[in-house]
Amino acid sequence: MSGDTKRVLSSASIKKEYSWKDLYGNEYFYYKDPMKDAVSFVLLQELCERLAFYGLTPNLQTFLKEYLGYTDTSANSYISSFNSILYVTPLLSAVISDTLLGLYYTIVIFSFVYMAGLALLTVSSVKSISQPWMIHLSLLVLIAFGAGGIKSCVNVMGAQQFHPEHHRDLITRFYTYFYAAINLGSIVGGIVTPILLQEAGFTASFAFPLAFFILATVLFIIGNLMDRYVKPKPQGSAVLQILKVVVYSVFKCSLEKNKVSRGGKFEDNFIEDAKAVFTLLPMFVLIIPFCMAYNNMTTAFLTQAKKMDRDTFGWNMPPAMIQNVDPIAVVISSFVVDSFLFPYLRKHDWMPEPLVRFCIGSLFGAVALACALVVEYQIKSQPLFTVSVWYQVPQFWMIALGEIFLMSTSYEVAFTYSPVSLKAVASAFDLCFFAIASALSAVLFSLCQPWLPDFDPANPT
Repeated sequence: MSGDTKRVLSSASIKKEYSWKDLYGNEYFYYKDPMKDAVSFVLLQELCERLAFYGLTPNLQTFLKEYLGYTDTSANSYISSFNSILYVTPLLSAVISDTLLGLYYTIVIFSFVYMAGLALLTVSSVKSISQPWMIHLSLLVLIAFGAGGIKSCVNVMGAQQFHPEHHRDLITRFYTYFYAAINLGSIVGGIVTPILLQEAGFTASFAFPLAFFILATVLFIIGNLMDRYVKPKPQGSAVLQILKVVVYSVFKCSLEKNKVSRGGKFEDNFIEDAKAVFTLLPMFVLIIPFCMAYNNMTTAFLTQAKKMDRDTFGWNMPPAMIQNVDPIAVVISSFVVDSFLFPYLRKHDWMPEPLVRFCIGSLFGAVALACALVVEYQIKSQPLFTVSVWYQVPQFWMIALGEIFLMSTSYEVAFTYSPVSLKAVASAFDLCFFAIASALSAVLFSLCQPWLPDFDPANPT
């Protein structure tokens, strides 16, 4: 070990009060207050990255209709397909992070892919040079792979900054803050880019997310240069090993027979770890119905908003702007839930188990769709542009409550209930069910196209 490396480790051991050795003998050092000293960089990165993503998505439907000539339903199906690819990609990044690079460098590399996609999309918005292939390459390849590639890694890296014993009770708080950071970024991006689209056009509305994503990447790298992160070393291709276990288990009709002690090819401990991950899959299935409801926010809910009265104190508010009710509701509700509701429930030993929180979140998703149905009935019953867009607030707020109880809990479950060696894999599997929900949404939009005529606000008749 070089002298410089020793000095870094010595410095780390002084600044970071807690240490931990993994099963391979690697020693890591942790801050006494990781939320402030390390996780703050991860949360800032997530905030800026989500600002970029959610600054992009509110305008996608309108962009696809104008630049590719899509109808509402075909644009909605395209967006759902884009989301589906995005949520499958974490499996690829999990292989790379577990095998070659570790979480930090995987995040950095996929961030540059993401950045290239945002840059190409910005260029494609210049009509004189825009080509369909530029839009498809930027959205379905670069942005989908870039955003998806870092998605399963960032929350796991943030959680790894907490000591496994001393900071165990802080994990739930971290995931609540993590989801709040997502939605703070969403608020800024969701407010600014629709205004930029209305006032300056698509190029400005896409350049804004690009600028903030560059900032996100710079902040994240600065944290590493300041030696703030705990960076566990790669421990092998867990995803590939898991897939091998699945194949062998199918042929043997047994998971237990894959253990070395039973004549199999895999270490007994790894099979036990795999079993722990597999037991989470039935719970992850519960994500699908809520995520299908969630996908309506940038698709069907947007089309609905275009048919409504958007006058706000004399200003014709962009239809995508109402989507910001969701992140605002998440931030407010997260604070109430984390500061008052959950502490009260823990104090009285009434804290609901993750499965119960999943069911509560799904219930909120169902209520959101019921609210949207009532609003749609009102729109159909009255002349166009007469029902106030603010009647959409309840459906967005219900989605937000569902996110707090279901989505943030799914991240927590993937990290907390998975073994150390398979945490990134569990997180990737969690996101795969988001992908399934998006794929089902795309199919549903296509099937419903005959019943959903295209709506053009300029020619509403």
